[in-house]
Amino acid sequence: MTLDFQSEQLRDLLYQASDIVVRLYADIGKKPIYHGKSPSEVRDYFEEPLPVEPQDVSSLLERWRTKSLRLRH
Repeated sequence: MTLDFQSEQLRDLLYQASDIVVRLYADIGKKPIYHGKSPSEVRDYFEEPLPVEPQDVSSLLERWRTKSLRLRH
């Protein structure tokens, strides 16, 4: 696994990441992003060791998206 992406691959990953952020912040101003959760609870929820083996970036983004949505409910 390398971080030397082709332009199209990088663009796709950036779109995937930005779509996640836009969805999370779509309700900003209407309700808190992580309602009822303290900053330390949010930090602790996402804190995990870095992978030892190379990981597919798209899979990592999807895992973060899933965790983010689960934490909101």
